[in-house]
Amino acid sequence: PPPPVRPQTKRWSLAQEHDGAALQKDVTSLRTKMGRLDYDETQEVALGTDQHKQQSEHARLCKEAEAVSASVGGLEFRYNPPSRDFDRRRVKGTVASNLRIKDPAHATALEALAGGRLHHVVVDDEQTGMLLLTEGGLQRRVTLIPLSKIQCAPPTTTLRPSRPTPPSLSAHLCGAPYVTPLLRRPRVIGDDKVKAAKKLVGAGKVHLATTLFDCDSALQPAMNHVFGGTLVCSDKEAAREVCEKIKERTVTLEGDLYDPKGTLTGGSRPMSNASILCRLGQLAELRQKLSAREESLATLAAQLETCRKSGEDMQRMQAELELKEHQLHLHTQSLAATEN
Repeated sequence: PPPPVRPQTKRWSLAQEHDGAALQKDVTSLRTKMGRLDYDETQEVALGTDQHKQQSEHARLCKEAEAVSASVGGLEFRYNPPSRDFDRRRVKGTVASNLRIKDPAHATALEALAGGRLHHVVVDDEQTGMLLLTEGGLQRRVTLIPLSKIQCAPPTTTLRPSRPTPPSLSAHLCGAPYVTPLLRRPRVIGDDKVKAAKKLVGAGKVHLATTLFDCDSALQPAMNHVFGGTLVCSDKEAAREVCEKIKERTVTLEGDLYDPKGTLTGGSRPMSNASILCRLGQLAELRQKLSAREESLATLAAQLETCRKSGEDMQRMQAELELKEHQLHLHTQSLAATEN
């Protein structure tokens, strides 16, 4: 008869079987986890290539935007926040930087019409203006237009002065050439006169200046103040006839200004690659592209980080799997040798 199995030998055999089962369970678990990982090495390579390409495009757009920004630097308002919690939304920027011209053909006319007022800075109220003047670290003299000083109303409404500016602010807002004291509604040419002008010279030859660009609706009163009292005409003949018969200020596409008082402003204009307003439009477009590119890069970076993390997890589990499989192989060999 076979010799009886000693208790020590039996316990050792059971322990060996238990260890083998544990190793097999670990191997199976690791393979299951690896199968669940959504990792594709080719996808990581493709994401990295796309990221490099978009970073190069972003750098090109930045360089181009910097060049355009330098050419219109005087029309971008720069200041130091008066306080840490200052809300930058209170400062709207220059008149020029808030315009989006619908047709570049009208840029010269609008520039001639606005003149130096393109550099005026729109703010929400007089308090913001005072903060900028006293604590904004302004490097040049500026004219500020507080929106709270402009009263919006239809062109046909009778105009009445608003409440006077407090004496404490009058020296800064009215006397000094810093803040425009708009104590009444800006004058806008009425629809009846616009229709009369169109009937006189043709609907396609005359337009109210404020209809030739887009802007934030909150800034419309300031734009009416700058552009609302002028009609843009396609040629000199139309501008002269509208000015004489409709008795309103007109400007041609070439920038010649006709005034009902009898004055005429015109002549040669500085030669440049593009008008200021067109360059500002180009800058706004570039910045919009930059913003979209930055959002795309942020999304791409998140995807690439997730993919890389999955790759690192895959490598770690692969190394652990190889180790467990090797341990299981040695254990199986040891168990077989013991049984023999």
